Amino acid sequence: MSNPKKMLKTKRERYGKSLCSNPKQTSKRKSKSIKKMWSNRSEKEIEKIVRKGLHTRISKMKKTQLEKLFEQIVIIQNLPYKYVGDGSFILGRKVPDFIHVKKKKICIEVFHPRWKIKDYGSIEKFIKIRSEEFSKYGWKTIFVQEKEIYDDLQKVLDRIKETEEN
Repeated sequence: MSNPKKMLKTKRERYGKSLCSNPKQTSKRKSKSIKKMWSNRSEKEIEKIVRKGLHTRISKMKKTQLEKLFEQIVIIQNLPYKYVGDGSFILGRKVPDFIHVKKKKICIEVFHPRWKIKDYGSIEKFIKIRSEEFSKYGWKTIFVQEKEIYDDLQKVLDRIKETEEN
């Protein structure tokens, strides 16, 4: 049996100082190497890798209660939208919640403000980032907050129909 202290010493010798000795330095080093790795790849190759990673991550996700509710509304109101938040449709590097099933490029994002504020800092920033990403590909985006569904569903339905007509 080999001496564990001797093994640690050889690892340190092999890798230099402990990787955890300065987390900021380690983070910068990792960031640099990742940027270098991605800079050598073509846009098509990056897109393929991202889609594969997104699909793997998204396939583990389940519909939220809000998405289930909105899906029921879509069915009852006979709206031409289908749920694609499971990763079956990826637009750029993002996955919309619902897309128009006919040839119109319209997607719907259904969300609870708490999670978007946590992830993006504000609802406005979330809306701006998502709409810019989707509009790059010629898609219009309708954003529906949970509060709007419960408070005034008719207003949401009117907004959806208005967007379809334009």
